[in-house]
Amino acid sequence: MDIWPAREHLPGFDPHGVSAPTTVVQLLTALAGIGTPLCLGWLAENRLELEKLAGLPLNQAGVAAAAFVDLGFSPKEGEMLYLLLRLPGAAAHALEQEANGFRNFPFYAVDLTDDPDNKEAK
Repeated sequence: MDIWPAREHLPGFDPHGVSAPTTVVQLLTALAGIGTPLCLGWLAENRLELEKLAGLPLNQAGVAAAAFVDLGFSPKEGEMLYLLLRLPGAAAHALEQEANGFRNFPFYAVDLTDDPDNKEAK
């Protein structure tokens, strides 16, 4: 029995994007030009065709995955490093949103029908 929901989109591609952001293309181009990157070079050469096949634009996570493979990271090591590198941004965002309170946090759109904190219903 699989506990994970079905994937909504291909990893490494932006499900909400129309085209690859300039910064993603610039990052891929810069990294592909360093040394002899196998995956990054291939990704840079085939990006447009891959985006066409996926129906989605490449995102930063896709470039990072290729870079981690070229650096010799295992999938688990690459995932951990990617999460660690993203954590400061997530922490800064959480601090910025703290003043709004958890009920107004933009990622929670839950309508409780039996809210235990609803004093009007008591």
